[in-house]
Amino acid sequence: MRHGFRFGMIAAVLAALFCAPAIAADEPNGAAKALTAQPHDDFPGGVIRLRDMPYRVLIGYHPITADIYVPTQGSGPYPAVVYGHGGGWANGSPRNPGTPENMAALAARGYVVMAINYRFYHEAKFPGPVQDAKAALRWIRSNAALYGVDTKHVAYWGVSAGGYLGAELGTSCGVKALEPEPEGKPSPDSGTAAIITDPTQSDCADAVALWFTPIDFPKMDAQALPNSLKHGTPESSESQMLGCALDKCSKAWLAAANPTTYINAKNPPFLLMHGDNDHRVPLQQSKDFYAALLAKGVEAQLVVVPGADHIWVGATPEQKKEILQTTFEFLDKHLKP
Repeated sequence: MRHGFRFGMIAAVLAALFCAPAIAADEPNGAAKALTAQPHDDFPGGVIRLRDMPYRVLIGYHPITADIYVPTQGSGPYPAVVYGHGGGWANGSPRNPGTPENMAALAARGYVVMAINYRFYHEAKFPGPVQDAKAALRWIRSNAALYGVDTKHVAYWGVSAGGYLGAELGTSCGVKALEPEPEGKPSPDSGTAAIITDPTQSDCADAVALWFTPIDFPKMDAQALPNSLKHGTPESSESQMLGCALDKCSKAWLAAANPTTYINAKNPPFLLMHGDNDHRVPLQQSKDFYAALLAKGVEAQLVVVPGADHIWVGATPEQKKEILQTTFEFLDKHLKP
């Protein structure tokens, strides 16, 4: 996993905030005033990106980081969205092609967006990556004052492997076995002392948007289109992430890793989007998950994109615009009171 760290930047931002007078809730540009004084990237619409911000420290691991997109125009607090990238739990980053532009476009609508890295399967098996995503929800709420976040309106948006993390965290709110592990206490001279996470903050999502997401791993091969990626081999991403070949994993382990296991009427609203020509993750995965959500009384929406393969390969420019717009409108509906 790629890690470039700007720990001194975080300490400086925190010092600026906590030594400065309180910012009025209705003051334009709110918390962004302190953030714009730090090194950042500028995006259209008055959005800034702070790169490689560490949000999680675990003994024995590199600090886990995120890119934070913050609107500088308008007044907060803003709803927040944590975003999980794809890559088979083995590669990828918050800067996958097209991702920064999408994150910035969402931030320009009045969101704080946290695009996360998480541990890959060579670093941590299940439930490690899920716990990282849950920790990100807790961290963004813990640092609400710093980024101008409305802690009561925090969603998760994920794609493919990152979407799986969202499906699992979205249904498993309050499940003790999947809560983030206790974090280490870095020494003051390590550069990570400025990371603040309040363990009493919620690690639950208020809405979940998922693109082409795997859900029930053992069923994937039987549901797949011809000439699709195989998932049941010991070398598959799913087997590697679980730490066992799918046909060798215990039923209890497979159930723990299946988001459907935890569905209940208290789950947040879900948006599921999937192409009907997906050769990596079968469309039936989203269809079955959608049906299971509805059966338990969970608000859910399924959008099938004709002709689209994984990561929207084969979708027209018009379809891709509509996909993004549908996602944004879903988040607006559930995060902007």
